[in-house]
Amino acid sequence: MRLNRKLLRRRRALAAKSWSTAKRERIGACLVTALMSSDDDDSDNEGQFLTRKLPWRSADMTKILIKLDKKAGDLLSPRGKLQKVPVIRVEEVSTRPAPTILPVGAEWALA
Repeated sequence: MRLNRKLLRRRRALAAKSWSTAKRERIGACLVTALMSSDDDDSDNEGQFLTRKLPWRSADMTKILIKLDKKAGDLLSPRGKLQKVPVIRVEEVSTRPAPTILPVGAEWALA
């Protein structure tokens, strides 16, 4: 559920970016849940989520997702900004395996 909302926010942010149509299409092909890290509840600190690194995702894709997350935050209403739950990127690496099936044109998103 949370992953689907994250995907929707990133798609809206992509549409709002001033990138070329070709770049938006290239990135849009990679905006699928299989290529996104999931956010885990931080049991020590309620009210925040932890995101682990995906070792199989390319550095370029990770940088783009960070930019989209920032843009998505900028697009939030004032009330939405108050309700936003902090996401902490931790150094711990995810054990989730790389997806075996990718959308056409999304191969560059893997390291």
